[in-house]
Amino acid sequence: MGAYSANRKWRLSHRKLRNKGRKRYYAKHRYGPNQGRYYTKEEQWIITSKLHNGKRITDVELAQLLGRSVQAIQVLRNVLKHR
Repeated sequence: MGAYSANRKWRLSHRKLRNKGRKRYYAKHRYGPNQGRYYTKEEQWIITSKLHNGKRITDVELAQLLGRSVQAIQVLRNVLKHR
């Protein structure tokens, strides 16, 4: 049995445990104080730039910095990239 099939077998037999872990992970980064507000030009620039203060910044750090969810950061980056 390969790694993929073993992983798939585990996922199918442990659905509740997997869903519980997924809910816990995404709940950590779900909503921020700026939920529902428009992004400023500065926030858009920070999200699309690769470096912030001379270092790479992760989506989780960006979400904490801007008060947004990780998914919101990723969605906006994708929207801005395809404009």
